[in-house]
Amino acid sequence: MKHIMKHIIGRGTPACAPTPTRIRICKDVACYVSTPAPTLITVCLLLCGGIAAAQTPTHEFSVYGNGGLSSIQYSAPASMKVAGGFGGGAGFGYTYFMTEQWGISTGLEFSLSSSTLTADKFSDDYTLAFPRAVGEDEKLKFTSEFEGYEEKQSATYLHIPLMLRFQTTGTHRFQMGAGLKVGFALSGSYDVAIKSLTTTGDFPKTALTVYDEAQHALTTYSNVTSSGDLSLGLSVALSMDVGMHWGLSDKLGLYTGVYLDYGVVNILPSPTAHLVGYDPDIAYDPTSTASPLPHNSALTTPLVDKANLFSVGVKVGVAF
Repeated sequence: MKHIMKHIIGRGTPACAPTPTRIRICKDVACYVSTPAPTLITVCLLLCGGIAAAQTPTHEFSVYGNGGLSSIQYSAPASMKVAGGFGGGAGFGYTYFMTEQWGISTGLEFSLSSSTLTADKFSDDYTLAFPRAVGEDEKLKFTSEFEGYEEKQSATYLHIPLMLRFQTTGTHRFQMGAGLKVGFALSGSYDVAIKSLTTTGDFPKTALTVYDEAQHALTTYSNVTSSGDLSLGLSVALSMDVGMHWGLSDKLGLYTGVYLDYGVVNILPSPTAHLVGYDPDIAYDPTSTASPLPHNSALTTPLVDKANLFSVGVKVGVAF
């Protein structure tokens, strides 16, 4: 009988087979390994890494608001001053974290930008044909002289950001992002106020200057106001933000930080107008005290050849 039992045991369990050993590779995986141990340990490590990756959040959504200096940035003649305005915006963001620390962000963001152009005193002129001249190709040099000029411009844009994002690990995480924002103009407008406007006409061939002729709109007007729409183009800006993600719970966080957007594309179309339009064929009402001439934004004239969006400020949001 003992001989038979030895034979059965000998056939069922080879003498060279070692007893399987239980090895805990990580808290989620316990592997039973035998020869060759290195191969199975490698498999266990890969399995453990896959479980850990599955447990790491890979998607983050956010809503936020921002505010600070937000301006239409451009240069004007030396006699004029440009001041950036305050503005802000709000947006919805989405970040896909490829790893626990690196991700790609996109979303939608609305922004409001503004600027103010002022001048104590300056003049603008241009030459046009004068069709009333008989037998001569006469030209008229139309000049506008301004005192107390102020123009306010504003623009609303919808931006689509595409940014690379980095964050540290832990409950409270440092975050930073850098990339591009592509903006589409939703609206643009301007408001002009002029304390005093004097218009004159010069005829170079006859050396004649015409002024104080209300029926030709060549006179002085006080407290002139005008407003209208601006046609603005696509904006592309370099963008970055730096801040902290404060963990409020496992699925909710508060973001606080600062941001900078610098436009690198001209948002102005080619100039198509002058600050004050003039038509020598029109007989103007000499009894009117209000200026009958069309008034345009400086952004539509050769006075300003290019402009871009610029903003810097604080950003606060909720991530989930």
